Amino acid sequence: MNIIFNSGFTEKSWFNIFKQIAEGLYEQAIKAPSNTNIEYKTKGLKFNYIEDDKVNACAWIYDNYDNIQINTGTLIKIFSLFYTAFSNRDIYKNIGNSQLESNEIIKGDFDPDKIELLFSGIPKDEDRVTIANLMSLFAFRYIFAHELGHLLNGHSYLLKTLYGTEHIDMILKDVLSKFSERKNEEYALDRRTLEMDADAFAATFSINNLIGLYQQQEKNGWYFDLLDNPIQIFELWAFAIHTIFMLFESSVPSNYDKLNFYLPNEARQILNLSAAESTIDGMRERGSFKCTDIEKKKIISAFTEGISKAEYFFNNTFNTKFNFIIKVSTSSEYQDYANGVGKHWNNNLRFKLKKYARCILYDPNGMEF
Repeated sequence: MNIIFNSGFTEKSWFNIFKQIAEGLYEQAIKAPSNTNIEYKTKGLKFNYIEDDKVNACAWIYDNYDNIQINTGTLIKIFSLFYTAFSNRDIYKNIGNSQLESNEIIKGDFDPDKIELLFSGIPKDEDRVTIANLMSLFAFRYIFAHELGHLLNGHSYLLKTLYGTEHIDMILKDVLSKFSERKNEEYALDRRTLEMDADAFAATFSINNLIGLYQQQEKNGWYFDLLDNPIQIFELWAFAIHTIFMLFESSVPSNYDKLNFYLPNEARQILNLSAAESTIDGMRERGSFKCTDIEKKKIISAFTEGISKAEYFFNNTFNTKFNFIIKVSTSSEYQDYANGVGKHWNNNLRFKLKKYARCILYDPNGMEF
């Protein structure tokens, strides 16, 4: 039986660090000025880990508590990927001394007795370990924020109302089996649309935190002093998030089936960049991010460079052939599939969610496909 836990680990454990980050991000989100729906205010967050080697996470509301659960396999895979990346001499040669590295593929495991993450190795250079850990934090924050979006944007309440289930995770075949074929398609379209909204929430939330880090670079010199320039932090973020989407793609390849719960990963990445850029524009307009047009162009260019380097790393390490942007631009199915989700959001689900959402939802014209 898989154990569920939120204690028993040491203070310096990544389990404790991520738990504190999760609780801090939750408090930050629910105390935001836009969180005004008193009717659906909950008692707080119950954050847990579950011993499961699959890459997954889930969110639901029970007994008036927000619940988020992260698989141990998710953390293992995140760290393994970025330790592997920075154990590669050809990846970010400017960070630390890459020539110390051995091009080792790092593997991880979970010790249930000690409640620890175990790895076959780490990068040899300490500076590269520091940046690999930072990118693991970026990835965790994104995954956690995606689950948080399901809760604060009212997805869990809506699915319970429509389908009698409030659990939201990657695979819900036990739920689909209860429905007729037509109902299956309706549920899948609703899920795809809600997952798109959760991705947008995660991108917005992540970029907000990243810009905060960027604006306080003098206080975070242990990161920025290791980079070629401060804007490279945006490149590392894009590398981290794109690596996660490639991990999803390698685990469960995308398709354009009507019963798919997600947009294909290449589409999710494109929308992720769109949401990130929209967030930057919004912060500039509000005056919370003072950024010149030239600086913004450099940031967008850094996103593209991060994606390119992530694909180079992943393809050469795991013998894949991912090229998400090219795949989208040459796909005859992408636009129809993405437009279907966009129209369903703008004309249907957004209005249904208003009753349950604890955050401001996207404007009907605010989602670009």
